[in-house]
Amino acid sequence: MRRNRILLTLFLLGTACGGVKAQQYRRGEHTRVPAWQVMPEFYVSVPLPISGEVKPIPGRFDAGNALTYLEIVYDLQQRPHQVLYQTDFTGSLLYIGISQGLSVAFHRSEKPMIFFTKCLRDLRESPASWKLADQAMQCVIDRLNFSSQP
Repeated sequence: MRRNRILLTLFLLGTACGGVKAQQYRRGEHTRVPAWQVMPEFYVSVPLPISGEVKPIPGRFDAGNALTYLEIVYDLQQRPHQVLYQTDFTGSLLYIGISQGLSVAFHRSEKPMIFFTKCLRDLRESPASWKLADQAMQCVIDRLNFSSQP
């Protein structure tokens, strides 16, 4: 009886402190889109870690980039949100833009941005460059789920 009461107390404390959170966001459809059809002003740019590599203006939308992708992200109420990203021909991430509805959840201060930046930096060590964008999207989802309110 006492053990159950202790476990219940720990669970409630964890929930009240934000330690136990349900996954609120999940990945949906993903498609390649013509960059010239995208309206970048409807997206909030996500800062990318700067590397020693020379890239065409990292973190800025390129309307001429043929490797532009759109991924739908669903919340618990099944409302669709959008994540736009661009890569170079090696699969390295050049730009991430999130829809304005996701921006509030993404930029919450509950988790310092350094963890998201570290997640993206760790991708550089991945030998499979064709999976970089997929893994970067997982970094975005992980941050959204950490920052979401139950």
